[in-house]
Amino acid sequence: MVKQGAEFNVVKNLTTEAIGKPGERTFRILVNGDLGFGIVWLEKEQLLRLALTIKQLTTFLVDTEIDMANQGGPSYSAVTETILDCRAEKLVLVDDESGGRFRIDVYEDGLDVADEPSVRIWVLKNQALVFANQSIRVCAAGRPLCTLCGGPIDVSGHLCPRVNGHALYEITGN
Repeated sequence: MVKQGAEFNVVKNLTTEAIGKPGERTFRILVNGDLGFGIVWLEKEQLLRLALTIKQLTTFLVDTEIDMANQGGPSYSAVTETILDCRAEKLVLVDDESGGRFRIDVYEDGLDVADEPSVRIWVLKNQALVFANQSIRVCAAGRPLCTLCGGPIDVSGHLCPRVNGHALYEITGN
């Protein structure tokens, strides 16, 4: 568990990756900033929801607002090689309109949104958009989806409910 209140005020790099083979992947966010280096482990659904929310929020922003957020971002030199490692139970995305940034609050198991987050990550809006696009690609790189039912196809085989009669039963009620 991470000491509550760890805060990355200036982020140099925010990326995501999946470890393992499709169907057994583990997802994580990697952050490198003024606090040092951090890893946030999370579920695929959490990562995808965060990425889609960022994309939706940036759709409503004026393009110049995102461009201005990228002009001469603050610089830093990491004093320590702090490594934070935590597992996210909840994520909260906040739009900081005055600063041209997003804030990602990470809550570990047992913490409520009313509590202080375990990790707080401040990221420029253009960095967030790049992160969101990368996250969507990482999530989509998993198992292929069945064209009939939309479920993931395992390497060992796929029992599609549309082919074996279950979908017909559900629709007709017979």
